[in-house]
Amino acid sequence: MARIIDIVLAVAPNAAAPYREAFDKYGDDLFAKFGLTNTNRVAHFLARCLSETGDFITLVEDANYTRENLSTQWNRGNGHKQFGSKAEMMSYAGRPEDLFNRWYGNRMGNGGPASGDGFRMRGRGPLQMTGKAAYRKYGKRMGVDLVANPDLALDPSYILLPSFYEWDDGGLNRYADADDALSIARVINVGTVRTDQIPNGYKDQVAALRRVKAAIKRLGWVSPGGAIDPAPAAPSAAVPESAPTAEEPTTINVDDGLSEGEVLALQQRLRDLGYSEVGRPDGLWGPRTSAAVSAFQATVGLPVSGELDKTTAAALATSGPRPVADARAKTTASDLRKAGDGVAKATWWTKLWAKIFGVPALALGVAQQTDTASGYIATAKSLLSRVPDEVWFVAMLAVAAAIYLTANGAEKAAVANVRDGRDAGPA
Repeated sequence: MARIIDIVLAVAPNAAAPYREAFDKYGDDLFAKFGLTNTNRVAHFLARCLSETGDFITLVEDANYTRENLSTQWNRGNGHKQFGSKAEMMSYAGRPEDLFNRWYGNRMGNGGPASGDGFRMRGRGPLQMTGKAAYRKYGKRMGVDLVANPDLALDPSYILLPSFYEWDDGGLNRYADADDALSIARVINVGTVRTDQIPNGYKDQVAALRRVKAAIKRLGWVSPGGAIDPAPAAPSAAVPESAPTAEEPTTINVDDGLSEGEVLALQQRLRDLGYSEVGRPDGLWGPRTSAAVSAFQATVGLPVSGELDKTTAAALATSGPRPVADARAKTTASDLRKAGDGVAKATWWTKLWAKIFGVPALALGVAQQTDTASGYIATAKSLLSRVPDEVWFVAMLAVAAAIYLTANGAEKAAVANVRDGRDAGPA
């Protein structure tokens, strides 16, 4: 029966030795243990890896950019945050260490350019694990110190694991099941599916996907056992999980590789506790999330950093609602309207119009036998003579009442959100 290594060699006959050895020794077990147990999951995982590594040839990210390469990267918008101008970016051609220290400096857990982290923690492995935060995170899971020894990530015993961790953290099996290559590319390359960006290597990924699927069909590969097991398990016994060794304190923020779902859960927790600074939960770490974390830390007496360190995470899990000021607790709908709250203003006007339509409808219903009421009814009768008079009044009254009750509910919810701290409000 065909194995994973057979698929790899069929589409990447010139794969580098560490990849070949790793897929041969550990590939079948790892694909099964991380739930990549159907054709689509295997094909999409390998396709993205092929696009990242040039058909499993690249082990470490190439930093030897030419001026032309850097010009192209600038035009794609990939250097605007790290370099002041296109000319400045192009001046780093032929200076690989300086380039990557600048390009990856002060992000993804790396220190500034002078730290050298950018070059040391450049891309490695099938999905080109990048950044000190990722090296620290996945190294801990494997029980090895990848920060101190980044090239250990190229050992055949370890080289595949960070990519499976990243795949699993991103929940990418669900996109593979849907045959959604673009979402997979966006999560891996951009960090979220909430973007219009077409990631680097996407065209190569799509082309590779066709090749992998064809190879799977030609080789007759089937999942051992034939069933999908979406529950990820511990890595191969050849790479045991062990307790991480002591190292400098770390923070867990978006650069440490929190998945979109994990950020979303954090944001929802902050919102539920009343830290309205977080805004609407969207799964994306930004200034508002940091501000909400800072507010929480200040409230519970922790050092204010705006980052979700272990102490803060533990406090969030057990903390009660945010203390609310007395003035906020007594907020009324009138207070919100005076403060310019859009919801409060809109609901007031909606309730007014509901009354404008509802009260006359009720009055006409009571007086439907009078001459005046009959005059109004006559017009409607000429159009729909079979509809009883009462139906029109009841319908108008019901619609007005529904509008009023809906607006009134929204108004009460707005007031409640301010009182319990979920909305900043006027206080």
